[in-house]
Amino acid sequence: MARISLNVAPQWLNRVKLNLHKAAMDAAYEAAMYGVQQIQAVIIPSLQPHPPVNRGLYKASWKAMRTGNGARIYNRQYPQAPLIEYGVPAENVKPGMAMQIAIAEWLTMKGLTFRNPDDTVARVAFLISMKLKQTGIFNQGKGYHVLDRVMPRVYDMFGKAYQRRAQKMAKKAYL
Repeated sequence: MARISLNVAPQWLNRVKLNLHKAAMDAAYEAAMYGVQQIQAVIIPSLQPHPPVNRGLYKASWKAMRTGNGARIYNRQYPQAPLIEYGVPAENVKPGMAMQIAIAEWLTMKGLTFRNPDDTVARVAFLISMKLKQTGIFNQGKGYHVLDRVMPRVYDMFGKAYQRRAQKMAKKAYL
């Protein structure tokens, strides 16, 4: 076992303290990256009644970044991300022409056909918008709370990553 003389102990403790802070920051970023991977590969595909996936832009726009206090998981690139996260209650749905045009574009993009030959894309878009006004949007107005679902996994990963880094630094410090 290595010994540290008293005259170098303060410098050694400062170095260990700084290294543990760096280990915590790196572990936080690793955990955030793991959280993004879990959101994209596990959580979004498993959402019920159905995942909010159209072209994959929402799923692909989740990112992780380092901050001064650790790391952050965010989705600023997809404008509807807050709506998907927290939902749109029925009383807040305003089915106007812009909403009907967006639904009609979605119907056209998906190439959906209708049972009734008299139905048009515009009529079906109108009916869908009226239904959304009754039920709400994104999990019936309650949202999917993707971040709430991933955070327990992120906390667990942070603990494992920090422990691994701290043990590695402790071994280096005693050598």
